[in-house]
Amino acid sequence: MTQYIIRFDDINPNMDWEKFNQLKSIINKYKIKSILGVIPKCEDKTISNFPEYKNYFIDLQKMKSDGDLIAQHGYTHITDSKSKGLYGNEKRSEFAGLNFNDQYERIFKGKKILLNNRLWQPIFMAPVHTFDNTTIKVLRKLDFKLITDGFSRYPYELNGMKLIPQISSMPLPTYLPLISQLCIHINTLSDEKLKFLISFIEENNHLFISPIDALKLEKNNLLSKFENKIIGVLIRLIRKIKEFL
Repeated sequence: MTQYIIRFDDINPNMDWEKFNQLKSIINKYKIKSILGVIPKCEDKTISNFPEYKNYFIDLQKMKSDGDLIAQHGYTHITDSKSKGLYGNEKRSEFAGLNFNDQYERIFKGKKILLNNRLWQPIFMAPVHTFDNTTIKVLRKLDFKLITDGFSRYPYELNGMKLIPQISSMPLPTYLPLISQLCIHINTLSDEKLKFLISFIEENNHLFISPIDALKLEKNNLLSKFENKIIGVLIRLIRKIKEFL
């Protein structure tokens, strides 16, 4: 049976907080803990075009103290590198393709901002799902432990870093034996999709687990590693087919 995790991407002071709070109230109703992908210094105007939210850091600190996890969602969210990295779907990245020092500088600066606002936790969420092996080396150097991306049915380890897989942004069928992260971008979430998500959560709230509990299902045996490779090939093939449709 499918188990679900909720992750919010692109958290910043100028996102659609009214819509976020509407969905978050439903999540809180069922005591579901989510991953909040916080952009330390958002400079991407395409996702920060709403009035500034006054209680930004105070509310995020409260969510963290209530059990939500904070993931560092890049640094500025400006994707100035043309690379898909290990798992990306688009040839644009804030990190993949850059050298170690450049990636280190960006991630270090982002970490410092989150630390100064009592938000940092050792979790990384790459903008546009794009990072590479150099990113992983930088993250290990900066004491990160978890990345919220990957191709697999269950959490696994890659080059000394734990990964919670991200396969589909919307809910997969409930009968599949896997962990499914719901990847929510509030600013581009239509009213129709918001209504669908609220309905899905209310009907299937018993299938949602915390990211911490998901990590207890980590699989790293030879069979799961082979399976991950097959899943990766299939996902990339599906993406290629979609490009031509």
